[in-house]
Amino acid sequence: MDQVEYANFAIQYAKDHPEVYAAYMASKQGEKLISKPTHELPENITVWDNAFKIEFHEPAKFLTGLIDRLKEVASDSVSYNYLAVVQSSGYGKTRSICELSSKGIPLIYVCFRSKGSTGYPPATPMSDIMLKELKAAEDINTAHAAAGQWIRAMMKTYYEMDLFSKPAGLLSKKESEAAFWNKVSDSKKWIVENKISGEKFGLSTSKQKIHIFFDEASSLFNKDKTNYGETNIPFRAVRRALRDNRLYVVGILTDTNSSVVNLAPWKEMGPSARDYNLETHKPFIYIATTDCLRNVNGIPQIEHSEGYDIIRFGRPLWSSYWLAAPDDTDKFDSAVRLAIHKLLGGASAWSQIEDYRLKRTAALALRASDLVKAHMGTLVAIDKERKRLLVTYPFEPVLSEAALEVLSEENSEVEILRELDGAFQSGGILEAGCQGELVARLLVLSAWRRLICHKRCEVRVSFSIRQPVLDFLDELIVKFPRKKCLQLDGFRIGFSHFISLTYKPDKETCKEIWSRRGAIVFKRNQKGADLAIPIIRESDKALGALIFQIKNYNSAKQNRFEETHAVKTLLSLEVMFADDCCADIEKNYLGIFVHLGSAYESESGTNVSNYDNGKLSEECDSGNRLIIHGLKVFKLDDNHESIFKNLLRAWNDPGRLCVTDIERKCLYQLLPSGRWMKKQKQLRGQDQGKKTKAEAVNKRKAILV
Repeated sequence: MDQVEYANFAIQYAKDHPEVYAAYMASKQGEKLISKPTHELPENITVWDNAFKIEFHEPAKFLTGLIDRLKEVASDSVSYNYLAVVQSSGYGKTRSICELSSKGIPLIYVCFRSKGSTGYPPATPMSDIMLKELKAAEDINTAHAAAGQWIRAMMKTYYEMDLFSKPAGLLSKKESEAAFWNKVSDSKKWIVENKISGEKFGLSTSKQKIHIFFDEASSLFNKDKTNYGETNIPFRAVRRALRDNRLYVVGILTDTNSSVVNLAPWKEMGPSARDYNLETHKPFIYIATTDCLRNVNGIPQIEHSEGYDIIRFGRPLWSSYWLAAPDDTDKFDSAVRLAIHKLLGGASAWSQIEDYRLKRTAALALRASDLVKAHMGTLVAIDKERKRLLVTYPFEPVLSEAALEVLSEENSEVEILRELDGAFQSGGILEAGCQGELVARLLVLSAWRRLICHKRCEVRVSFSIRQPVLDFLDELIVKFPRKKCLQLDGFRIGFSHFISLTYKPDKETCKEIWSRRGAIVFKRNQKGADLAIPIIRESDKALGALIFQIKNYNSAKQNRFEETHAVKTLLSLEVMFADDCCADIEKNYLGIFVHLGSAYESESGTNVSNYDNGKLSEECDSGNRLIIHGLKVFKLDDNHESIFKNLLRAWNDPGRLCVTDIERKCLYQLLPSGRWMKKQKQLRGQDQGKKTKAEAVNKRKAILV
């Protein structure tokens, strides 16, 4: 959904659902109460300055690439003298660009960070005055003049204080920063009083261009129309002012909000043309800093008995915070609290955001950029139109630890699953065929969460601490045949998230996933398995695995075939793992075939297998296979079963769709001829009994919506 479609949807939705819109308006007031800036959290008051001074590491030479890009936009042959850096919080956008000053690049840091933001550093002096002045402008010309005055005041002060020889001091010393901005304020007044324009400014062009770094640049976006019908006046004014002073400055704009990658409003929102071939500037600079502090001294390098070693993985935020925190006994918990704070968009607990944000997020905040901006989603791609985003959540153990802590709050897991169920029913979040895999992943994660919570009755335990495999299986399956699986005695397990693979994992990959507290999602249409969780024997470090094959067919006949087939495929490890893995795993694994079944009656009249009572079959000849039918075989918390049944339900059941001749032709192009004939008969049968063509079309539209 692009921005214009989103705006139209939001307006119509607010009219149709006034109670949701009321919750949305209440949330805007409530955010001020529940959100708290990161640097104002009690445990962070003395930590953030030290964390920001941790030695900069760039395994992928990101900084070198950034400098090369800055040289491109600084060239007089390029039309635009600015670029954008956009990424989720914690990847080091600000830290990496501030590192430019240590390379001798003249840099002025301007931060528009608002109160309540979970980022760091806080807003710079005078930034709020600058922003208010730009937003108060009645038209673009007035704002353009004001932006030019501020930029010229910064340039004049930089020249007068001769900061070219010591650019780093402006960023590292609070006294120098305060003195600089006080002088900028005086210079701004002088420029206004004497009506100094760009032509009369007369600065030397022989010096290196000053790089003005606008952090939290999305604050410049103001989508409320003025009396003149113009939008985004502050942003457009800054862009014009940068171009006016291109002989002296280069602009860098950063934010977690994808809007700044445009460096121009969308076509529908502003008159500026965009470079479609991307030769002027790329819309997105990827920040490759994941795991960059993994091997730094002071970070746990081997598996820690308390699970602290996960701090070395993921975005550098966690590792730098660990290195800067003074208290060895509490800094891991403090880092997890920080992750919760950021994951929840500024709140410290799920209960704080439930009333204010849940409905708004579900109904009105459908843009992927909201995930990047406030909920730690990672931006991986932007299309050429700069409207659509590809957002993912990378495999970060610390963020997963935080998510499990949130799920462990009272009633939060049920509420979140209900929201997931509602999203699934209202339009779907998965491609067809993935319902069973989704529920299986939720089941094993829920079992792991309950196991750790039970352990906490005796002592404080994190979700990253290993536990006996048999204890986990006891928590997962009702009446688990523990005595039949003694080959797993002595093995330990620990996972908090799933990692998708597109290849057969070898031994090194399995051990890396083990160290990251991950579980494996096999490649699409993988024969023999869908999920696997690495396990390791504590005594000799032997590798093993729990292997899951998930089926959710609504045909009893198809299920019987799959059950027979599963007995064979669960023994064929070579189709799932690389050769160097098979020798170890074949002695130390448990294969679990799970047929969850569709717990509903199909409108098309198809026979549906419904395993409400549950059934557990034991394959005792080898002791390493279990066959499970139905949800009741699994241990479930209260209210979970009905939600999981809804998630398993085939909302895209072909029996409920009326298919037109045009759609038949499309299917003919997609399906092999043998399957087409069978499908054609089925679809013809569905059309029979329809009263009118209009009724059939309306029914189909209603289902698809």
